[in-house]
Amino acid sequence: MHETRLYLPPSMNSLVVGTRKDTLLQFLPKQGFLLIDDGPLIDQIEARSREFDPLKHSFNPLHKIDHRRARDLARILYAADPGGDTTLTTRNGRRALARLLLTATSLDTIHGDTKDPGEAEAQALLDNVLFSPVVRSVLCEPANFALTGTILARLNRAELGDEDCYVMGNLLASLYRGTVVIPDLGFYAHPGHRTLIRQDRLIAGVNSLDELPEFRSQLLTITRKEGSHCTWRDAEELAGYAGLRPDPARVNNEYNRFVDAAIA
Repeated sequence: MHETRLYLPPSMNSLVVGTRKDTLLQFLPKQGFLLIDDGPLIDQIEARSREFDPLKHSFNPLHKIDHRRARDLARILYAADPGGDTTLTTRNGRRALARLLLTATSLDTIHGDTKDPGEAEAQALLDNVLFSPVVRSVLCEPANFALTGTILARLNRAELGDEDCYVMGNLLASLYRGTVVIPDLGFYAHPGHRTLIRQDRLIAGVNSLDELPEFRSQLLTITRKEGSHCTWRDAEELAGYAGLRPDPARVNNEYNRFVDAAIA
């Protein structure tokens, strides 16, 4: 594994399709990365790193915020809400939240105008996010964790809950400037991850390509991708993107070997 890593570019989009996520470890860059995981992969990391503990650490997502960051943050917070962002009310609320974020110093100091429908919607969404004592502590207490170097963010969904992990994980990813590693992109995915792909700094795993139909075409544009205990259908699609074609006359051809390896 270490020998393979030496030949990889320092930062390059990579995708693993299937349920065996430890295959991602071969793609980790040497100069630093952020890994967001429930824990099993973190326990296998040997690189010098710091571990982000949501019960001890905090960061301010509004530090040096600009209009782009404000929109990204509003999009993440609304994506975490079960109500989604497809209605006119939530779209107005998301725009209002971005404006409020741009002028605030901390999330818990934001107080929208209850007479403005957009701001009232944004305030309700923010109150829901900060209802969690863990999230409130991580995002509103004085910052004590720098988002630099190699960071292992152990966000255990069984212990912390899905919504809390989604918010914290995606805010960490949005603020980190290097390569972001998300073994379970099927859970954390939101539109902002398309930016990570365009910037060539996403290493991700999905259980199946069907898990993210809205991301499928863009994920398949990633040059470095492989199957690891994936479905037969995904293995065949990956083989096609690798330039291989089935040849029924040759049972042990390269196409079959590729598909068998991806499923194994």
